[in-house]
Amino acid sequence: MKKLNILNIGPTPPRKGGSAFVNIETMRGLAERGHYVRCITFMPGEYLREENYDESWRDTSIEVYPIEAPFVQSSRPLSPEEMERRENLILEKFHALVDNEKPDVVMVGHESYSYYANEEARKIGIPLVQVLHGTPTHLIDDGVLPPEMTERFLDSINQATLVVGVSNYLSGIVKRHGIKQTTYIHNGTDTEKFRPKEKDPEFLSSLGIDVGNRVIMHASTLRPIKRPLDIVRSAPLVLEKYPETVFVIVGEGVLKEKMKEEARKSGVY
Repeated sequence: MKKLNILNIGPTPPRKGGSAFVNIETMRGLAERGHYVRCITFMPGEYLREENYDESWRDTSIEVYPIEAPFVQSSRPLSPEEMERRENLILEKFHALVDNEKPDVVMVGHESYSYYANEEARKIGIPLVQVLHGTPTHLIDDGVLPPEMTERFLDSINQATLVVGVSNYLSGIVKRHGIKQTTYIHNGTDTEKFRPKEKDPEFLSSLGIDVGNRVIMHASTLRPIKRPLDIVRSAPLVLEKYPETVFVIVGEGVLKEKMKEEARKSGVY
């Protein structure tokens, strides 16, 4: 197997959210197979000042180059000035790394990074893989992304040699907008990491949960696309049949207070 020089541009922990974890796990997997992997990522200053900000790639061969920038939800359009500022920061580091050692492929690990280096990679002849994780792709389908942002986004990802969605649904959205060089790879679950284990009484006690309780956990960024209100609305039905059930919600987001409000009204909080 040919060993590739891969330049990733995308999110990493300690940013919270599935796309950061999927992106770093993808890079780790590629590095473990012997590929040379470098990464440019935006990272808020408060994360950079944490002692273990590099924990997810420390002791690997991955080289990560953080650029300090505040975190902004990818569903919120940035101002033209902020987009230009971020583009200049990305391109400065991009050209420095490419001039030092030209990559065989550029991998853009999230839609929110597509605006910054896709055109430049295409211009200098480097094959580019664009990954779709959900936002802002699904916002196009929902009709809530401003037209000028939709046009810029589609133009950016259309620069890619290959567009890879984490679901057929996401790939279908961009295909309907004329971007045909598209495929998908379903998100998988590592069943060695995520499998039932013996209950830890001390940990359960710290959450006010008894060992005999049935536990249902929901972990996400608590926003509409994750449908966390469905958990609250179904809880009374579950508790009617299994009264020993305890629901554990892990996460922050715009629907957190709404979840609490509805849970209070239904008597499950």
